[in-house]
Amino acid sequence: MHSAAVLHVPEEGLDALISSSPTQPVTVGKLREHYQTFDLLRILAALAVIVSHSYPLTGADGPVLIADGKFEMDLGAFAVGLFFVCSGFLITQSWMSRPYTGSYLLRRFVRIWPGFAVAVVLAAFVVGPGATLLTVSVYFGAKETWSYLGHTLFMAPVKFRLPGVFANNSMPVVNISLWTLPYEVLCYLGVLALGLV
Repeated sequence: MHSAAVLHVPEEGLDALISSSPTQPVTVGKLREHYQTFDLLRILAALAVIVSHSYPLTGADGPVLIADGKFEMDLGAFAVGLFFVCSGFLITQSWMSRPYTGSYLLRRFVRIWPGFAVAVVLAAFVVGPGATLLTVSVYFGAKETWSYLGHTLFMAPVKFRLPGVFANNSMPVVNISLWTLPYEVLCYLGVLALGLV
């Protein structure tokens, strides 16, 4: 998990921040602080996701935090929301500290794609052959194996099933958590668009 830092602007630095040119980076220097609260919130959200995902895997209903007849939020939805809120602050700070399109996109790519690619490749080449009900040769000969790899690596779209993998589970998917990543990428692009405006 990378270090979570946010821009803290004391009163005397606020005018400089507001009047800074949109084409110039905000000089963060001494204004940058590390808030361990973001790390703690993200750890708690990660644990909540793990707990909430254990329920569907066993065929049980997960804990509902809010239910008033019209609106319902379970533990997993709350955790994902918490991740997105924390990321909103951190990604905005990233843009504000260096508001250059190329640099911003490169930092976002390096932040997401290498770890994502490792997870997808390990699922296809390690977890898949070890957990499939098919023979290894049939597994690697299946079009779905290579479709999972190609589509998921490029989020076009993310796929969740590998042939014969976890077929006896109530939810026969490999890594359902990946569903959030295309939305995260869209949010990154949204912050970029707002930053450019």
